Amino acid sequence: MTDTGACRRSPFFYVGDKFKLVPQLKENFPKKIDRFIEPFCGGGSVFLNTNANEYLLNDIDTYMIKLHKFLISFSNNQDAFWNELKLDIDKYQLSATFLGKDVPKEYRKEFVKTYFAKYNKEAYYKMRSDFNNDKDDMMLLYMLLIYGFNRMLRFNSKGDFNLPVGNVDFNKNV
Repeated sequence: MTDTGACRRSPFFYVGDKFKLVPQLKENFPKKIDRFIEPFCGGGSVFLNTNANEYLLNDIDTYMIKLHKFLISFSNNQDAFWNELKLDIDKYQLSATFLGKDVPKEYRKEFVKTYFAKYNKEAYYKMRSDFNNDKDDMMLLYMLLIYGFNRMLRFNSKGDFNLPVGNVDFNKNV
């Protein structure tokens, strides 16, 4: 097994993520990189773990690139990111155990294995509908990934985000 202890995790759970391959890939990179070109960026595990003076990122999924740009826009103001995220969690009344907003005990008892999905379902679908009405709100899309099934980025043929609610919430692993 490859040692990934010193590697940075991507903020996205992405099919085909190269996180575990980063140490092997980096063995083949030059010691000094002026411009790192990432033709298949995906979740970004490779570029996040590569030192370069400049990065050129590409992906066929334009929303993935928009999400990366969105998060990068907060790199010098993390407090603003957290404030916006918390406002939306409160607005939709989603669970967020990381922030001390757990689901009621009754849900945990009645829906033993699916309490997050049951609790967040209505709010998630409202949030998804709001995003699909105006597909420019990247915070909503990021939250849909957090609260969605298997945290996938999936759109239907009409271009609407269509991932169902997942049995997760905003926890310390996110």
